[in-house]
Amino acid sequence: MRLAFSIAINVNAEILLIDEILAVGDANFQKKCFDKLSEIKKAGATIVIVSHSMEQIKSICDRAIWLDKGDIVEDGKTADVCGDYIFSMNQAAIARKQEEDKLTGNKIRKNPTLLYPPINESNQCCRNAERNGSMQLRFHNIKLVDNKLKECQSFSYGDQMRLTFCLNSDENLSKDTAFYIKVFIFNNEDGRLCSAFDSHIRLNKYFYETNDLYIFSIEHVNLAGGKYFISLQMNIILDKDDTDTNGEMADALWHIIDFTISKDNLLSAGITAMNNQWDTIEER
Repeated sequence: MRLAFSIAINVNAEILLIDEILAVGDANFQKKCFDKLSEIKKAGATIVIVSHSMEQIKSICDRAIWLDKGDIVEDGKTADVCGDYIFSMNQAAIARKQEEDKLTGNKIRKNPTLLYPPINESNQCCRNAERNGSMQLRFHNIKLVDNKLKECQSFSYGDQMRLTFCLNSDENLSKDTAFYIKVFIFNNEDGRLCSAFDSHIRLNKYFYETNDLYIFSIEHVNLAGGKYFISLQMNIILDKDDTDTNGEMADALWHIIDFTISKDNLLSAGITAMNNQWDTIEER
């Protein structure tokens, strides 16, 4: 299979058809294949890929067509089609699980993504964002902003980046309820975790009765140029004297906001772009 694929991508063809073949080989071989496909694409050839790998499609294709039993479900921009496909697959899995629960007599689980749609919590929300948790305390009015608190999803190396949000609840939580928040930044191309931050905040008050605005700041973004996304998690601790537990996950928003870091030719490849300089010491 590797030999056949190697021969296929080295043929000077105007149209290249690839059917699930990118699953063959190890990581190094797949990287070489992707690099070659990028060259073919830049040369003006048409590449048609049949795959269930959203990451492969998003990294190569500018247009995607979602097929179901031979019928076209959606045809459009790659990010939109892939997001809708993933969301649909997740909903189908939830429906199957709920049907299993009915048959086995297990308690039917409520789906937080459907009960409290993530899109209601942010104007910048990704199409395929998902939600989980008890929903006793929830994120609300989430914004990714610049140093002037203006909504922004495009930054440069060294910029200040801020995430602001409020909290909401439908329950009469005790004023002894404490919480802490985690912020995760992932690479949008391969899903790698780039950074994780933990607030360690334990506040004793009625969160949902206040209009507090919470601000998480990164003073100097040192990520390499590329596409990234943010996920959030909030755990609550109902007993103020309980300091040994991680609490209960009240709200978790997966892939809530995308953002980009502009590419700088002076920076090397990788996840982070650390400040560096080159010097020469003359021999004496």
